[in-house]
Amino acid sequence: MQLLVLYFSPDILDIIDKFVRVLMFISAIMALIYLYEGFKDLQSFVEHAGSGSTGALLILIYSILSLGGLIGESIELFIFDPSFLPFLGSLLIGNATYHIGLKYKDGIVRIGGIFMCIPILNILGYILAYVEFGNIIDTIRATSTQPTSKPTSNTGTLKGNVANIYVYSQSTAKILSAILEAVQLNAISVRPDMLVPGKNYITVTFPQPLPNLISSGSNIIKIKSYRIRLNLDNGSYIEVIVSYHFP
Repeated sequence: MQLLVLYFSPDILDIIDKFVRVLMFISAIMALIYLYEGFKDLQSFVEHAGSGSTGALLILIYSILSLGGLIGESIELFIFDPSFLPFLGSLLIGNATYHIGLKYKDGIVRIGGIFMCIPILNILGYILAYVEFGNIIDTIRATSTQPTSKPTSNTGTLKGNVANIYVYSQSTAKILSAILEAVQLNAISVRPDMLVPGKNYITVTFPQPLPNLISSGSNIIKIKSYRIRLNLDNGSYIEVIVSYHFP
C-alpha cells in the first residue's frame, strides 16, 4: 500500500509531468528542424517552398524563447509581441504546403495548407499534409532519379552576352536558371522560362559579353563555343552547345 501511495504521490507525479513535457518539447524542436530542412530541400522543386522554411524557423525561435522564459519580457526585448510568431509561422508553412500541393496536383495537401492558416483547423491541416506528403516525396524521388535530359537537337548561337538557342523537351518544365559552364556565369534573363513538349526557342541573356580569346600559358586560344546548362524544376537539366560570335 505504501508503494502504491509512493507511485501516486504529488512529487512523483510532478517529476513524471516535467519529464513528459521535456520529451514533448524535444520532439517538437526536432520536428521543426526536420520541417525547416525539408522545405529548404524542396526550394529547388517548388518556387514557394522557401516560405515553409521561414515559417518553421519562426516557430522554432518562439519555442526557444518560451523555454528561456523570455516571452513575458517581450516589451523590453522586442519591438513586437513574439507570441505572434507561431501564427505567422503557420501562415508561411501553410502557404508553402498549398503550393507544393498545387505543384504536384494533390488536393488533400492543398486543403491541408489552407487549414494550416486557420488557427482552429491548423492541427488538422498538419495531419492531412503529413498523410499525403509521402506520395509527393515518392514522386519527387522518382523524378530526381530519372536520367538527365540529353537531347540531340539542342543548339544555338551566343553573340556578345545574348544566346539564342533551340531546346528540345519531352515534357513541360520551368527553367529555374541558366549557367555558362566554362566561366560559371549565371544568366540574368531567360525568355521564355517555360519549356513545352517539342522544340523551344529560348533567349538567354548574360550580364556581359565574353572574350573570344583566352590565354593558356604562352598560347592564345580562340573560343569557338560555350556550353549553357539549363536547370529545370523537375530536378533535371539540359545542356546546350552554342557557337560563339564575338560582337
